Amino acid sequence: MKKNYSLQLIEDRGSVKVYKKIYDTENNNLEQPENTEVVVPQVNYLKAAKGYVVGTLNQIIQDPEIEALAEARLTICRECPLFNAYKCDASRTTLNDKGQTVHGCTCNLKKKVRNKDEKCTPLGKW
Repeated sequence: MKKNYSLQLIEDRGSVKVYKKIYDTENNNLEQPENTEVVVPQVNYLKAAKGYVVGTLNQIIQDPEIEALAEARLTICRECPLFNAYKCDASRTTLNDKGQTVHGCTCNLKKKVRNKDEKCTPLGKW
């Protein structure tokens, strides 16, 4: 199926970019949908690697305080529509508090939840 829209950058927040879908309504006889904003997290691979290493070390050490934090975060994640087999699945979408479509951040949640400096990137739930 042919994509009938293009993306236009409307806001750059550094770690997150917000795009607006511009639909080709003339050639496809479609109406412009109301919710056309898409939020895409931008990955800083060096920071992500550091977070992964810290999360892995904390998983090995199993400090009770970190494990309690991890379990509390995972409880939130398990209820999220982006959650899929301990990953924040980029192929899944949901709406944030502003009604914008967001994708999963692709993180390994078993590692990410054990790093107290990490945040829930797509939705800010923790």
